[in-house]
Amino acid sequence: MSTKVNLVNERFKQLLKILNTTPSQFADTMGVPRATISHLLAGRNKPSLDFISKLHETYPHINVNWLLFGELPIFENTNANQRSETNQLLPSFPVSDYEKITGKRIDKIIIFYSDQTFELFHASLDDASSK
Repeated sequence: MSTKVNLVNERFKQLLKILNTTPSQFADTMGVPRATISHLLAGRNKPSLDFISKLHETYPHINVNWLLFGELPIFENTNANQRSETNQLLPSFPVSDYEKITGKRIDKIIIFYSDQTFELFHASLDDASSK
C-alpha cells in the first residue's frame, strides 16, 4: 500500500476526531454507505471523486487539499460577515489571561454551527507572547 494512501487515511481519521464524530455518524451525515467510511479508514480504498465531492458539499469548510495532499489549513475561511459575528461571541480577554487563570494555554477554538459548518480560530502569536 502506498504511503500517500496511508497519509490520506491518517488525515481522515484525524478529521473524524476533530469533528468529534463516529465513522457511522459521518457516513450517515454524508449520505454514503458506512462500508465506504470503514474501507477508507482501514486503507482498503482511497477516497473517490464522488466521495470528495460529497465531502465538500456536506462540509464546505473542510479543505479537501488538506485531506488529499496535506496542504494546510485544515479548514477554509468562512465569509467575512459570519467571522465578524462570531468574533463578537468570543471572550474579549486575551488568550494569555486565560492561561494565567487556568494554567492552560489555548491553541485553537472550533465553533460548530447547526448547518454543519464550523470555524477554526488559532491563538494569535501576540497573545501567546504577552505573558
